[in-house]
Amino acid sequence: MFKFPFLNKKKKTITAVDIGHYSAKMIQLKDTGEKLELHRWGEIDLPLDAVQKGEIVDNSLVVSCLNDLYKEVGYKPKEIVTTVSAQNVVIRTINMPILEKDELKEAVKWEVDDILPFPIEQAAFDHIKVAENENEQELLLVAVQNKIIDNFLKPFKDDYIKVKTVNAPSMALLSILEYQNLLEKPVAIVDLGAANTRVVIGNQKTVYLARTIDIGGIAFTELFEENGVNFTKAEKEKRKRKIKAPEQELDFDLALSQTETKYNEESRMYSLAVELADEISRSLSYYRHQNHGETIDKIYVSGGGLRLEGLKDVIANEIGQELYEIDPFSKLIINDEDCREKEYELALAIGLCLSEVIAYES
Repeated sequence: MFKFPFLNKKKKTITAVDIGHYSAKMIQLKDTGEKLELHRWGEIDLPLDAVQKGEIVDNSLVVSCLNDLYKEVGYKPKEIVTTVSAQNVVIRTINMPILEKDELKEAVKWEVDDILPFPIEQAAFDHIKVAENENEQELLLVAVQNKIIDNFLKPFKDDYIKVKTVNAPSMALLSILEYQNLLEKPVAIVDLGAANTRVVIGNQKTVYLARTIDIGGIAFTELFEENGVNFTKAEKEKRKRKIKAPEQELDFDLALSQTETKYNEESRMYSLAVELADEISRSLSYYRHQNHGETIDKIYVSGGGLRLEGLKDVIANEIGQELYEIDPFSKLIINDEDCREKEYELALAIGLCLSEVIAYES
């Protein structure tokens, strides 16, 4: 059921629904023959207890919110593409000998069984060949637990909406850059989400690295949940602050201590931003180590975390590279300019649509 981007191109209208931690987004792209048009779009907030830790915990509430979204957009889809939370997806490249189709299918099962952190009987997985020589072939593998797929499909199943494809978030984000002809060389994408941060490195043929870092926008909000402050108020307080380096060097453990009053909220936000940047740097270092010292020239960023003032600058300063914001609307026909105010939040849903219409040419 997973969809690898860059494989199929058909003239049609495609609709994507992305159920996130804070909100649900809907995008519909229409192929006009020359360009893709942003035909419909919308976003609706989800209650705080609807989605937790990458799983839908209140299905009926999500179904109700989705129907409100369809009414707002003025269209209820019959068929969609969607995704699951990134922390539940396993993406790997594996090397296999040259085998016949049936033999390869069985061999991949054994390989997957060694890779997955859960029994293969509980997994849905797919693969595609990305390279081949006389002796072996390189496969790109994507896997996730069946229960996670079922969890994210249930709101649509209960509402009689057909899910054509479940795509991996990393693959969808790469599809945006592929559509914009920006994947000739390997690039990194850092997606600053609510529950976590996704780091993916890939080009138009394969994914070299896909990693989830357990620091997202919520972690910054939690820094303000003290002395009886609820999540909603803490979220508002967070958005008032700018993340910047303090005047003096901080001890990280001390800065995050709720009992230490000498460090204010801005200092703790900065310390957490530095920790996130360090994890991103480790991902880039791992790629260099695995690829004979090759470096990544372009690092793109996306996600709602970009609304945290100063976060992008701190990360760029810590890793020593410029960060480029993904423009998901580039090369699309846009009739409603209001959508640009939601470009960070809508990027993944746009990528889900693009992965359905982009042709891969080997």
